[in-house]
Amino acid sequence: MAGIILSRKMVAGDERICRDPGIRGGTSLFCDPKIIRQAEEIRKDPGGKLIDSDPNGFIREVLPLNVIGAWNYKKIIQGVGSSQPEEILESLKILLSQLKNNNYKMPLNTSRVLIALIKETIRYQNDPKKLLEYIDLFKKAYTGKPNVIRALLKKLNLIELPENVALQDIGFAWDDRVYDSCNTGRKSTVQLILDAFIKGLSSITISHTNDLNMDGINPGLEASKILGIKVNFCLEFSEGKTNDRTNYLLYFPNCNTIEDYKDTLNSPELKGFLEVLNKHSAAKNDQVSRHLERFNKYYLPLFNEGFEYRTELCMLPLSFIDMAAINLQGGTYSRVHAGILLEKRFKAISVHRIAYLQNLLRSEKEMRKKHQATTHEVKGIEELLMKTKNALKEFNVYDQTDRYFSKKNEYDYDTEIPDFKQHLQALKESGCHIVMAQPLTLGLKKTMDNIIDNFPLIQGIEIYNTRLYFNNYVNTKDLNELVVIINDINTGKYSELKKKLLQIYRSSLDSARIDQFINSLKTPQYYITSTFGSDTNGYNPANIPGMGFYLRQPQSADGANEDRVLHRIPLNMNKQQSYPSANYQFAGNLPFNVEYDNNTSKSVQPKGAYKCAGAAGIQNQIYTLGSVSEANTEANPLVNKLPLKTLLLHPHPIMRLAAVVGAGLAIATAFYSYSVGEYTALWFGITFARNFLADMIGSKGINPRNWQIRNFDLKNASNDLFFTGLSIPILKLVDYGLSNLLGPNPTMFVESAKFIGLCLVNGAYIFSHNLLRGFHLQTSRFNFFRSLLSAIPASIGYQIWGPVVPVVVQNKMWSDSVAGVIEGSMKYLKFWKNRNHEFENLLEKFFTETDINKKKIALLDIMYIWYKAPLGAAALKKVIRKVDFEKSNELVKFMLQNNIFTVFDDPDLNPKYQKIKEILKSKYSDFKKHL
Repeated sequence: MAGIILSRKMVAGDERICRDPGIRGGTSLFCDPKIIRQAEEIRKDPGGKLIDSDPNGFIREVLPLNVIGAWNYKKIIQGVGSSQPEEILESLKILLSQLKNNNYKMPLNTSRVLIALIKETIRYQNDPKKLLEYIDLFKKAYTGKPNVIRALLKKLNLIELPENVALQDIGFAWDDRVYDSCNTGRKSTVQLILDAFIKGLSSITISHTNDLNMDGINPGLEASKILGIKVNFCLEFSEGKTNDRTNYLLYFPNCNTIEDYKDTLNSPELKGFLEVLNKHSAAKNDQVSRHLERFNKYYLPLFNEGFEYRTELCMLPLSFIDMAAINLQGGTYSRVHAGILLEKRFKAISVHRIAYLQNLLRSEKEMRKKHQATTHEVKGIEELLMKTKNALKEFNVYDQTDRYFSKKNEYDYDTEIPDFKQHLQALKESGCHIVMAQPLTLGLKKTMDNIIDNFPLIQGIEIYNTRLYFNNYVNTKDLNELVVIINDINTGKYSELKKKLLQIYRSSLDSARIDQFINSLKTPQYYITSTFGSDTNGYNPANIPGMGFYLRQPQSADGANEDRVLHRIPLNMNKQQSYPSANYQFAGNLPFNVEYDNNTSKSVQPKGAYKCAGAAGIQNQIYTLGSVSEANTEANPLVNKLPLKTLLLHPHPIMRLAAVVGAGLAIATAFYSYSVGEYTALWFGITFARNFLADMIGSKGINPRNWQIRNFDLKNASNDLFFTGLSIPILKLVDYGLSNLLGPNPTMFVESAKFIGLCLVNGAYIFSHNLLRGFHLQTSRFNFFRSLLSAIPASIGYQIWGPVVPVVVQNKMWSDSVAGVIEGSMKYLKFWKNRNHEFENLLEKFFTETDINKKKIALLDIMYIWYKAPLGAAALKKVIRKVDFEKSNELVKFMLQNNIFTVFDDPDLNPKYQKIKEILKSKYSDFKKHL
């Protein structure tokens, strides 16, 4: 029946398929329009190029920073397989430059949090509730307040890193094997490295199968320079006959630049080896082609069931050419790539099907009212729509790959390499570091066979692989024994080593072989480095953690909590200098412990604690940074309705102002007599005036002629009005208590004591709600002491006015008078410091930059801050006076010889730049006169 209905021509029209109606509706009128506009902009495709302007410069007039960040992040993640990595790297530069602010007390951690929040806004862009939540969190995080940043680090499951240290020098977190889109990964090389930056990794190693893909290496190394992460690339290959393969990883510790990798790949030792691996790649690609043919024959009809009569809603057959077209960077293909192609095809066609069915259902219901359609037909469409939605919601690329492209259906092929040991010898001599990967998949005995037969060519062991461990491919007992054996080899415990090897082989025929191996270990002493790889490709199921490990000292010797001890303590681990800083040799019995460092129910820790007893009883542990929530959770089709809870959390500013002030007024007048109620308006007027005074002094100084209403923070004033209303009953209660305690006689001593008591309570209250609202600790302290400062003039004022004005109102008047001056002065100093810092940075950029266009952008940023920012003109005047005569001439000469507004002439530029261009042009003559 559904097929017959789908064969009809739609009444509603197909052109409405997949059109985003936006976050609209009657209820959205009650939500903050700024946050709605930002959400709408984020959901749009990036419109035109963006200029890499300073985050405090004219870019602020074009788009909010979170929208700019979201657009650039979209360009990065949409660049999977892109043939133009320059655009992706430019987006990465803009993303980081917009969010990295040295005025922050925690610049590294703040930039990581901001990018993580942008990532979440893109992830949930089709879910208005989540989208608005992360937009609001971004706004809070952009303040850079340490308490906010630490809270968000915890919320986002991110570790806190030390500041003022280059990320790659921290050496705190790492991952020795991950996959990008040049291999089986879902993410591009740049996106993967950006994720590593968010997680706080100092180094990552990206694995390519059978060949190093230069199209991925080049942007990867450039991204590593931008983000300050050490990025390595390794070559993954297999050796052995059918069903008896050993996996290896080839690291290149001497390669730091693209030229180094090119020279290595073109070396005679590696060139001949890669020719052998190319044959393996061809066999692997042929295997994938057979997978696709089998899918098209047996499973494709099931995917198109119910839509046979609408060819445009039928999923097309999968082909190897289509799979290769997804990733222009190329590489060796596997069944994972077939699953990726299936995911893209299925999700794209499902969105069209859902939109089609929704429109068709609406049309059929209208026809039923006119008796042109039956209830049975409508029910058939509803069932098909529900089935399609559920299929899309439940689709998981990891599970579907195993289901439709199962290893059980693969024909195997040989990967035996002739003269394999000679190849390994040549690779080692050329400076490569050879690591045996996934060693225990074939059992402990086979692992030891490989180590002994290829001694001393194997230099490392992948001791822990997250994916294999969670898929139960690793026997815990074998892992325990392997770690002990590695310890014995590295520490020279050869008698214990021999006993363990004899227990493994259980044959007298192998005794001579074991003796020969142990004697060879002694001269020179042989070491095995150990690597930790998550083996993640971005398609992990929900129960397997993703990328990253870190070494953590959970508790000091005296029992103090050391959650934020942010450096490595090697303890008994001797660092192998040849490769790389993230990997350690084991020098103690069972010295690592792999656990989650978040509140998850399932522990990663194998049975039996792998703990390293170090000096003073301190224990080091290795934790995974991957979260079990990292499964592929892309949003389903667009949702546009805002729930009531979201509206309450993000109300319209006018509604919020009315609610907050109304609540303050209600509290102020509800708990005591009319005598204080008469002064409620005065009380609130004092608070409002104090906020206005503080904002004006802070932004433009003490001269009222320079004050501008746009610098008044209405939201902060409304919050103060609420807390003012809340303070009235508190102070009245204290006044009542002090009056009973000190007696009714209003002597000078009694009134002074009462004023001091009120000031102390008021100061403590102000200090508390300042901290609650996220104010800096210094500001909160000043606000406490200004209450004490007001005690003396308040007591004098009481002698003048006497009981005419209630004591709590007088306390408020004097306290806020002092507060207006103190807060205004502090804001003034803060603005002055920020403006000086901004101008110094931009002038330094102008004088050191060689690119003419970037010089123009720096000048435009200077002009924008000069005209728009509080204290901009005064601060620029002071900074310019510090510039020496030659540089001043260079600045003036550049302005006379160049049209700085040509940066806006690029036809591909976002059209929103034209507005700020006209504004800056109108201010240009005044700017030149000022300089």
